[in-house]
Amino acid sequence: MPCTVQKQRRANLWREKNVKVMFLASLVFFFSVSRLFAFRTYGTDSPQVVELQRLYTLDGRAFPISGFPLSGEDLRKLTVTISRDSDDPALREKARQILNSLELPKEGEAIYGQGFDAGFEANVHDSYAWDPYRAFYNEFVDYPAMLDYSLFAEQKSSSGYSGMEISAFVQREYEDGNMPEVNLISGTSDDPIKMENYFISSGYFAWEGDHLSLRLGRSPVHYGDSRFSSFLPSDRLPFLDAFEYRYKVGPLRMVSYFGTLENRESEEEAAFFAGKGLEIDGTDDYLTVDEDGNLVWDYADQGTADEVLDAAFARTIILNSMHRFVLELPKFSFGVTAHLLIARENNALHIADIFPVFSWHNGSVGSNNMSLLFDGLWNVTPGLDLYAQAGWDDINATDLIGIPDKGSIPTIGAYLLGADWEGNLNLSEKTLPIGLITEVGTTHYLWGNFYAWSEKRKDGIYFARAIYRYRTQSGVHAIPLTSPYGPGATWIEGTLKVGGKQGLSSELFFSYLDHNELASLISTNYYSSDEIEDADHVQSIASALTFRYGFPVGKRWESSLYTSLCYYNYDGFSWPELVFGCRIRGSLISSFMDTFEGE
Repeated sequence: MPCTVQKQRRANLWREKNVKVMFLASLVFFFSVSRLFAFRTYGTDSPQVVELQRLYTLDGRAFPISGFPLSGEDLRKLTVTISRDSDDPALREKARQILNSLELPKEGEAIYGQGFDAGFEANVHDSYAWDPYRAFYNEFVDYPAMLDYSLFAEQKSSSGYSGMEISAFVQREYEDGNMPEVNLISGTSDDPIKMENYFISSGYFAWEGDHLSLRLGRSPVHYGDSRFSSFLPSDRLPFLDAFEYRYKVGPLRMVSYFGTLENRESEEEAAFFAGKGLEIDGTDDYLTVDEDGNLVWDYADQGTADEVLDAAFARTIILNSMHRFVLELPKFSFGVTAHLLIARENNALHIADIFPVFSWHNGSVGSNNMSLLFDGLWNVTPGLDLYAQAGWDDINATDLIGIPDKGSIPTIGAYLLGADWEGNLNLSEKTLPIGLITEVGTTHYLWGNFYAWSEKRKDGIYFARAIYRYRTQSGVHAIPLTSPYGPGATWIEGTLKVGGKQGLSSELFFSYLDHNELASLISTNYYSSDEIEDADHVQSIASALTFRYGFPVGKRWESSLYTSLCYYNYDGFSWPELVFGCRIRGSLISSFMDTFEGE
C-alpha cells in the first residue's frame, strides 16, 4: 500500500511538471507563429482608457461608459467624440493620437496578433503582516506576473465588429502568507518549475453591432464609475466567467450578465468550519461541513440527529447575475443596478434568474441574495468629476421610516464618494499632466452576507454569500465579491499622479482601512448583533511613492523602469518596503483582407 501511494504521488508530480513544461513549450511555439487569433479589450488600467477618462474630464464631459472591459470599437467611438467635438485643440490632438494607436480593422479587414507584457520586480522588506482582506490581493492578485501573453483576432464587416481572445500568465507558485522577494519562477529539486498551473486569465468570443454587443467567456471586469472601489464585481477580482450582453438605445445603456462562481471550499472556509461551525439564527443549532463537503445542519437544541442539506462544496451551482441600466448624458451619468447571487438546494435554478429586464425581488423566483445599487458621475466643471455609489443588501422599514418591520435583519448598506481632479502642471520648458483621485467608502458589518437558515430552511443557504473563490496551485482562496475589503470596513484612499506614461512620472498612493474584527463573509451570522456592531476595530495603512521612467522601444512597444518607496502599518505593526523593477509591453500585429466576405 505505501508503495502504491508513493507511485501515485510520483505520477501526480510528473503530470504537474508536464503541464508546466507543455505550457512553456507552447509559449515558445506561439512566439514563432505569425498568424494567431484573439480579440483585444481594454480594462480600467489600460493606458488608452486612463488617458481617455482624463480627456473627458478636462473637456467637461462625463465618461459615458461605466462597464469594463471596453472593446476597440468602444474606444474608437469615444476618441472620435473628443477629436471631433472638443473646443480644445490640444485635447483633439491627444484623442487623434489614441485613435491612431488602436490599429483597428477597417471594414472587410481582419487583424490578428500577439500581446506581451513581461517584467521583473523585486521587493525588499524585513517582515510584514497584512490585513486579512488585503493579504491575498497583495500577495497574488495584484502581484505582477513574470509574463502576460495573449492571442487576439478581430474583424469588421457590415454586420458588426467581432473577434476572439485568449490570454495566460506565467507567475510563480502562490504560497499563502508569503510575499515573494522577486516575481521570477523559483524551483526545488522535487519541483524545478514552481509556477501556477491554472494560468488562463481570459478567453472569450465577442461581437458588437451598432446597438447590441455580446461577450461569452472569461475576462477581468469592472462595473461602476468609481476609480478605486465598487460594490459590484470590480477590477480587484482576477476575472469573471460569464455571458455579458449590452444594449444601447439613445442615452440609455443596459449592461447584463449571468455566470457561475467557483464553488470549491476555500482554505479560509476550511479553517473556519473545522471548528464547531456557523451558528444558526442565534440558537444552539449549527451549520457545519462534513468530510465530503456537504453542508450539515446540527439541531443541537432539538436533540435531533444531524441532517445533510442537499448542497455541497464542488457540487452546488452558484449563479451570479446582474442587470444594470445607465442614463448617459453629456455632463452626468446615473445608474441603477440589481446584483444577484443564487444557490439553492438541489440546484433549483429558474429561467427568470437570468432575465435581463425583470424584478428579482418581486418576481417570486425563489430565494436569492440580491443587492440594489445606485451610482452616478457628475462633471462639475472641466477638470473635476464627482462620483458616488450606494447599495443595500436589505432594508429594514423600521430603520428607514419607522414602520414596524418583521425580522431581525437591519438595513444593510454600503456607500462611497469620490472625486477625480485633472489638470496640468506648467513648467518652464514643458507642461506635465497632473491628477488627484480620492475616495471614502464604508460597508455595514453584514454587507455581502446571507441567510444560513430560516424556519422553512429553504429561504437561502450559505453559498449565496458574496464570496469570490479563486483556485491557485496551493488551494482555493476567498476574497470579497462585491466590495474591496468585505463587510464592516471603512476606508479612505487617494492617489496623486504627475507626468505621463512616457518620460519621468511619479505617483503617490495612500490608503487607510478601519475594519470590524468580528465582521466576516464566512463566519458572521445573518441577523442584527450588538456584539458585532460594538466589536473592536483594527486599522491598517498603506502608502507608496513611485517613480517611473517610460520610453518607447518601437512602433508598438514601450518599456519602463520603476521604483517604489512603501510604508505599511497593520494594527500597530509597521514596516517599510523597497520595490524596483522593469517591464516591457507591446504587440505583434498583422492584417489581411477577408476574402471570404460575402460568400
